[in-house]
Amino acid sequence: MGDDTVLTVPALIERAARLHPDNDALVFPEVRQTYRELEASALAVARSLTASGVGRGDVVGTLMPNCLQFVHAMVGAAMVGATFVPINARLAPREVAYVVRDSGMRSLFTTDVVDEYVDYVGRLHETFPELAAAAPAATPAVVDAPRLEHAVLLGSRSAPGFWAEADFLALGRAVDEDTVRAAAIDVAPDAPYIMMYTSGTTAEPKGCPLTHESVVRLGAAVGEEALRIQASDRMWNPLPMFHVSAQAPMIGVLNAGACYVSMTHFEAGAALSLIERERATLMWPAYPTLTGPLLAHPDYGPDRFRRVRGLLTVGPPDLLRGFQQQLPHTRHVSCYGSTELGGVAVMGRLDDPLEERLTCGRPFTGVEVVVRDPTTDEPAAVGETGVLYVRGFNLFLGYHDDAAKTAAAIDADGWFFTGDLASIDGNGNLTFRGRTKDMLKVGGENVGCLEVESYLVQHPDIQLAAVVGVPDPVYDEVPAAFVELREDASLTEGEVIEYCRRGLAKYKVPRHVRFTTEWPMSATKVQKFRLRDRLVAELESGGAQPSAPATA
Repeated sequence: MGDDTVLTVPALIERAARLHPDNDALVFPEVRQTYRELEASALAVARSLTASGVGRGDVVGTLMPNCLQFVHAMVGAAMVGATFVPINARLAPREVAYVVRDSGMRSLFTTDVVDEYVDYVGRLHETFPELAAAAPAATPAVVDAPRLEHAVLLGSRSAPGFWAEADFLALGRAVDEDTVRAAAIDVAPDAPYIMMYTSGTTAEPKGCPLTHESVVRLGAAVGEEALRIQASDRMWNPLPMFHVSAQAPMIGVLNAGACYVSMTHFEAGAALSLIERERATLMWPAYPTLTGPLLAHPDYGPDRFRRVRGLLTVGPPDLLRGFQQQLPHTRHVSCYGSTELGGVAVMGRLDDPLEERLTCGRPFTGVEVVVRDPTTDEPAAVGETGVLYVRGFNLFLGYHDDAAKTAAAIDADGWFFTGDLASIDGNGNLTFRGRTKDMLKVGGENVGCLEVESYLVQHPDIQLAAVVGVPDPVYDEVPAAFVELREDASLTEGEVIEYCRRGLAKYKVPRHVRFTTEWPMSATKVQKFRLRDRLVAELESGGAQPSAPATA
């Protein structure tokens, strides 16, 4: 990082607005803002948060899609020293309530934008019935979220239980802008900036707080070490802003005073048009489920991305090689990261040779990685597969309110146990080899098997459940559930799936359900790999028909 290094999000925005006031900062298909406008919008939110009594140590959250208001809330919360908690917009009401309650959220922002999938106000009314029963311009006490004081609806509408945007922003007029700027300057690099909730091997998602320094330094590394982002660059990135994988590239762009081009909902044809219209020079689709449709679209041709010098997707080397072959003007790179690692901690560089760009790349400056033999715990030989550990400035602060889980994940020397398998070549490039955790990766989203299992056994007719991942051509892998019913109970596969749809995010819902009374066991545990092998063999043989109604 240069001599004008900044290590907090408010300082990043202040510098960009000062040095590049008229550059496009954020672009969506129907709206855009310069850095001067972005800073002004964030300051307005920060002034109103201050007037509401929200400040250092408080939690501010969002439930909304990619939009300008998301970034305004994100930066505004950072300016007052609050921790920002973006709620995954795909979560079911039960899961939303858990995140709001567990984080101790005091202020919650949503939007009146209704995309083709979600009515966010309706979702929150379903989550917290007290909001739906209240008058507009007032947030009542909510039993399931006792610390929630302010629910704010950004946009032009009003709704029961929510402050309207105009009324909320009017509160800030009583707060001098210099007061907020002074608070922003006082935000420390080691203060919590954002807390992402990630599924794991526990029954509920866990909050992973990240400091300003962690996210800003990683974002700067993406821009400076890997992509060499300049103020003239324009990065297209459709990833959900509530996901940690969007943080590093967004911060990398803001760090350079460049332009971040996004969209509320990904559709390949619309994306191709936006990339062309905005003359994108960098692309961050990240997952094959986005890159693949772009390259397979009828409107795509070899010269379509002629201005794009870099594009990132994660995936196995053969898949990435195929993508690179379709990108004659563009260098394709990959990466490795996780929520606990602050996002992207390992990444390929655009000037690396092809074979190295087919790996996950090398760790950024200040990040260390080691692969250990799973039986001896000694460092593995070059090229050998083992368990991956990471340490550095980028690590999260520990699992929220769970000291025991934190102690189990980070050893006395500061090494974080990723639960992933990897190898490292002679040049320091890392290749991801799989997972040791009881986790799935469904279209880029983490799904904890135990979380789904815990929900399944809440059904009065289900005695036992085990969830495994099976291959899927679109999402890489999808959940599948094996279920044992209680005595005299009867359920169909469709009934189990419908039950899951009512309480789980769509990507967590099992795509296959099989009923069983005999479980393959080790001494103490169900041997899930045998269940998976059994189902994969069935599906590959063409037996992917729904299960018949089961009766215990």
